[in-house]
Amino acid sequence: MSVDKKKLNKVAQELLKANNIALFCHQDPDEDALGSCGALKIALKKLGKKVEIFCEDKVKDNLEYLGVKLCDSKEELKYFDTFCLVDGCGAYRTGSFESYFDKASKRLCIDHHQVEEYTFDCAYQDPSCSSASDIVVEVISLLGVEFDSQMATLLYAGITADTGRFLYPSSTPEDSLNHASLMIKFGADRDKVNFNCFRRKDKDYPLFLKRFLKNTKTYFDGKVFFTTIRHREYSKYKDMWENNNLPKTLDWVDGCEVVVVAVEKEKGYFHLGFRSIGDINVGNIARKFGGGGHKNASGGEYFGSPLAMKKTLLGEFKFLCR
Repeated sequence: MSVDKKKLNKVAQELLKANNIALFCHQDPDEDALGSCGALKIALKKLGKKVEIFCEDKVKDNLEYLGVKLCDSKEELKYFDTFCLVDGCGAYRTGSFESYFDKASKRLCIDHHQVEEYTFDCAYQDPSCSSASDIVVEVISLLGVEFDSQMATLLYAGITADTGRFLYPSSTPEDSLNHASLMIKFGADRDKVNFNCFRRKDKDYPLFLKRFLKNTKTYFDGKVFFTTIRHREYSKYKDMWENNNLPKTLDWVDGCEVVVVAVEKEKGYFHLGFRSIGDINVGNIARKFGGGGHKNASGGEYFGSPLAMKKTLLGEFKFLCR
């Protein structure tokens, strides 16, 4: 399904009417969140708008190359009257900004995740799209702003990252390829994006990979790969865990249908990452654990002991992987 431009134009018109726009990234922003927000900010500023990107988390070291600046100040929000969540399905994805978002006079959304039960004043939410950056390419065109090389690089990064260099299953592969080609035409730095997004590794990466695999166990005849990183290991190698997309490390071993990575970022608090292939919908699982995402790629959280966490999660996948 291609982007519904008539419906998307409603969001574009709201952005055109606004003068002060606060864009919001989801927590722990990735290439798509930063790329889509960053490019949209540049486009809106070209139209003379006051724009800032808000996020409670900082840009990871490995994503600094995108050059996107984030603001975590609640005090600054008083200068904005239109709030727009990009690459997020509900205000809860903004973390500590949720209550502020809920009270905004105008709440917009541009997203490609599974639609949650949250009401926006105006939204374009299309789970069939491969990335939020795909949608923002169309938004910027509707705004009447010409792409420059910086915007093109940001959007190319978001599209290629969320499609896994066009390897992930998608309902709109042709659209993503066309959008990526268009961004190259406008000067996207492919080499910089491809190196930083897919090839660049820390010098201690072999040690990191060894520890990751050591903590990985298989279940249900090798259909589920489950990795648990305890808090002590996370603290010792924090940058390594944060700057590597852990679920993709096991992408994919023959026979594997689901990858679960549970990282204990604080004592008794686990950040969960899920990946799957085929018809196994890990997005539905993620929602049970305070998260969400896509059918084949989602995240959530768990509070409790490592044993209880693993037992609970394996119970969820027991009936999916038969």
